Amino acid sequence: MEPYSFDDITDRQLKILAHTLSTTGGTAEQVHLFKSEKDPFDLYPVDVAMLEPTKFFEYYIVTTVGLSAYKFSSKVARAELIMLLPKEWKADFSKWEYFWPVKLMQDIAFGIINNKASVLPLQLFEMTDAGNPYETTSFVGGIVNFPELFPVEYVDEKIDYDYTRFYQVVPVTKKQVDKIKDIGSDKFIQFDLHDADGPLLNVEVPDVKKNAGKKIDKIIAHNERTLKGK
Repeated sequence: MEPYSFDDITDRQLKILAHTLSTTGGTAEQVHLFKSEKDPFDLYPVDVAMLEPTKFFEYYIVTTVGLSAYKFSSKVARAELIMLLPKEWKADFSKWEYFWPVKLMQDIAFGIINNKASVLPLQLFEMTDAGNPYETTSFVGGIVNFPELFPVEYVDEKIDYDYTRFYQVVPVTKKQVDKIKDIGSDKFIQFDLHDADGPLLNVEVPDVKKNAGKKIDKIIAHNERTLKGK
């Protein structure tokens, strides 16, 4: 995905971004907006944005922009999804180790629309059954939770003629997915995503040096095997 202009988005998408910016005290200049590489839907565009931290809200926010245009059940509210990254996150979109949250949110949104699914709290999105599609991380999906670190007014916003609900996605590893299937989403969120200090709902900054060291070790080991004729 590539950054693009606010001139290219719909009125609903503008209102979605305006709602999050007004809640966090951000400005349009703090938004990195990404248009999908391909638009598999003929009706409404669904894109992803990353909003920089502000003095009122110290996290990066990765958010779907337009998912709420799709509603597949009259009994379930329209929804947008957010993910939180720490303020130390590097918004370097040329490096996959910092860009994958945007891709994960796109994949989850497209999966929801392709399957005509509704978004509900405690819902688990598993992106793969084998391996890891996001390379530099151990995450393979996400679990839906209420955005506890936001003011309660953030959760529901009237956009056009009805309300859109904003949910948070917390990335999970394959090991965590297995645990969720074993003990249930509610217990996982209650005990694994919370401790005595409060909710643990943001992603840790990737240890790029550590990952780079692993790659170098692999190259050295490969060269040694080659020299030994193995």
